[in-house]
Amino acid sequence: MKTPIFLLLLFIFISCTTTRFQKSKEGKIYVLYDKSNVLNWDDFKAIPYKKSEINGYLSVTLYLSQGVDVWWGYKYFESHSAIFPYESWVKDSKHTDYYLSHFKTWFSIAEIYAKKLLQYLKENKVDYDDKPKITEVFNQFNKEYLKREKEYLDETKDALDTLKQLDWNDKIEKELREMK
Repeated sequence: MKTPIFLLLLFIFISCTTTRFQKSKEGKIYVLYDKSNVLNWDDFKAIPYKKSEINGYLSVTLYLSQGVDVWWGYKYFESHSAIFPYESWVKDSKHTDYYLSHFKTWFSIAEIYAKKLLQYLKENKVDYDDKPKITEVFNQFNKEYLKREKEYLDETKDALDTLKQLDWNDKIEKELREMK
């Protein structure tokens, strides 16, 4: 009797830990930010642009959803950053820990803005049914994220400036820790 229960628990564990990729309503495959496994090379599925001046690209976005707790019946917002693996690529010669840390920091910047978005929605008690307000707030935080993303990529010169890259890694890691 112990063996079937063990196998069932093992199956559930494996199922829960291997479903990293999810599919949107539009059919796009995405991966949500996960602080225990932010990013790995398997998340880059697109074919690299060999003639590109940059060494890789991370297709990342903010993700906002609403839900209802079926047990208690209350509504809630959920916000994360997400990447699109089939739109993200890196040149073969750049599969290094250094470049992976560059992309992890990039993804983490988006997660900071996803957390800020969620915090704003909660603190300002934005009505769950006020779609125009939700859209306005989302667009505001997305615009701020894109500005910060540009600043990051410009300052690090897409990871070519090692000292700036290390500074950004530390800065973003600290910001994430302080947001908890």
